[in-house]
Amino acid sequence: MTRPLRAGKHVSPSPSSLAVSVTSLVAALLVSGPAAGLSAATDAVVAPATQSQCASGTVCLWSATFYSGSFFSTSATSATNVAVFTVARSAWNNSSKAAYVYSGSAGSGFSVCLAPGSKATSTSHWSSSARLSTSASC
Repeated sequence: MTRPLRAGKHVSPSPSSLAVSVTSLVAALLVSGPAAGLSAATDAVVAPATQSQCASGTVCLWSATFYSGSFFSTSATSATNVAVFTVARSAWNNSSKAAYVYSGSAGSGFSVCLAPGSKATSTSHWSSSARLSTSASC
């Protein structure tokens, strides 16, 4: 239901209409990834997550410690930009290859190498982009 606005009068949305608006916004954001041309095999996956959602063969980063907060994952060997946060607070290289996390976009800036299988529950790495290596050594 839309309420008409009158000059000089403030109209606040009802709690139920605000909840519907927030739910609609979240749903739109969740479905926009595939529409933007993301490929699950090679591009970033961004969603709320836990350690159990880090698929085998990927490098995973979280915005908070202990594998919580915003989540980023890639299996690409070319640098993939991390769009949802700039500092990784926890990480897991759930692959048999070395993984690199870069301070700049597209694999630029300083890098940190994560050995195959390495986990960090509490860390602080700049994380503007990341990729898997084609070899197992850093």
